[in-house]
Amino acid sequence: MATKATSVAVKFLSAIVAVVWKLTSGMRTEPSFATTPENVTAFSGQNAVLPCTVNHLGKYKVVWLDQNSFPLTFDERRVIDDLRFSVVRPYIRDWNLMIRGVRPGDTGQYTCTVNTEPVLSKLINFDVKVSPRFLDQSTNQLVVAQEGDTVVLSCNVTGKPEPEVTWQRRVVSGGKASYAVESLATLGPQLVIKNASRNSSYFHFVYECLANNGIPPAVNRQIRLAVHYAPDVAVTVRPSRLRLGHAAELECSAAAFPVVDDVFWERRRQRLASTDDGRKVVERVDDGGGGGGAPVDGGGVVVTLRLLIRALGAVDFGDYACVASNSVGTRRKSVAIVEHMVSEGQHQATPSKRESALQAMTSERLSLPTPGDVRQDRNKMSPSRLTVSEKSLASDRRRSWHPAILMCCFARLLTAYL
Repeated sequence: MATKATSVAVKFLSAIVAVVWKLTSGMRTEPSFATTPENVTAFSGQNAVLPCTVNHLGKYKVVWLDQNSFPLTFDERRVIDDLRFSVVRPYIRDWNLMIRGVRPGDTGQYTCTVNTEPVLSKLINFDVKVSPRFLDQSTNQLVVAQEGDTVVLSCNVTGKPEPEVTWQRRVVSGGKASYAVESLATLGPQLVIKNASRNSSYFHFVYECLANNGIPPAVNRQIRLAVHYAPDVAVTVRPSRLRLGHAAELECSAAAFPVVDDVFWERRRQRLASTDDGRKVVERVDDGGGGGGAPVDGGGVVVTLRLLIRALGAVDFGDYACVASNSVGTRRKSVAIVEHMVSEGQHQATPSKRESALQAMTSERLSLPTPGDVRQDRNKMSPSRLTVSEKSLASDRRRSWHPAILMCCFARLLTAYL
């Protein structure tokens, strides 16, 4: 009886084990991915986490692949040399991929896989946002152009998303860009300036481009435009009425950019210089002799050269020219010095005190008749009105007055130019 009871008990336990096995076998499930975000965005330089949560992993392993399907990790181990990649597991089912200091090149599609048969895969789209930056690293630029050229100012920027570029210009005050801003109706990486003039150069404005794509920080760059032009030459003569023996001053002003490197006065294609006796002096007067010139409102630098003739002689009257040159070109401006003639009537009408005194002294010493008396006597001694004896007397009288008349004319000429 005991043996039979034992046999029944074994059979009963075996049946229970079989039922339990069947029940537990039916409850076992294959690995699966939990619902997690499939799109991840990060800013360049930040850390990013690509999520991957696996249910019922069991004996299987998780493998991360990069954009080119190259293995990054196996289980919890990193299999590449890039130390920025690692697996982080805040919870037992999590197999997240950590990327430290993300770069624009990290953008792409990553794959979280489980080595089942067939392989389970989950795709994660990773996007790296990049703030604007300039393709060249110079902070400020100088663009050189000739007057009248068409100038293209460029701000080559990159970023993700693509930055929007706007332009403005700042008014220059005291040699520095001020806070006064004028927005320009131009969008894009290039600003076109047609017919560039000295009034659009950096003596007046500093151009500025601004790039922004919503990813901080926005960036800006200032561009200075240097407009080169040949000298503008202007000449003046003082005084306006020039006479023998008087002083004359010829002044030449030459505005240019770059600054004038040579300026001189010439006559008959011969360069003039100061004379040893000091009668002619050629000197720079624009900046005290420093040589740099002085700023000019039109944009550029002006130099001034003066020619001083202390006592005009007959040979000094005629044409003169001021010649100025810089790296752009040479310009010449001519001027004529003309003697101002004073008629006898004008001279007698308004004699100076010095002339009156000298005339009185000369008349008193020589006891000479006035020019009116001489003309009256000449009329009286007309050959048609004189007898033979009167003609002889008049002839003698003219011969006796001849030296006196010469002295009178010389005295008048001397006083006119003193």
